Amino acid sequence: MNLKSCMAGKNKNGQWHIACDQPAALALSILMDMKYTVVTSPQGMCYYKAARWIMQHGGRSWTTNALQVPTSPIGMPQNPQDDPC
Repeated sequence: MNLKSCMAGKNKNGQWHIACDQPAALALSILMDMKYTVVTSPQGMCYYKAARWIMQHGGRSWTTNALQVPTSPIGMPQNPQDDPC
């Protein structure tokens, strides 16, 4: 899992997902397969930057293929400069 190469997407039901590159699939492919392509962030974002992008677009929670990372604003570092990646 590459937390430095992620992409956020929203599906037609208004649900958000952050996909991060895996050896078997790129983030964009994951989002496309899961139908999270109604609204998408730029590719290649740090996980935390993708999460902040979702929050800036009105998202309050999201799912992800990454492990041990926040899936809502509650778990995010207070300041962007404190983001791990």
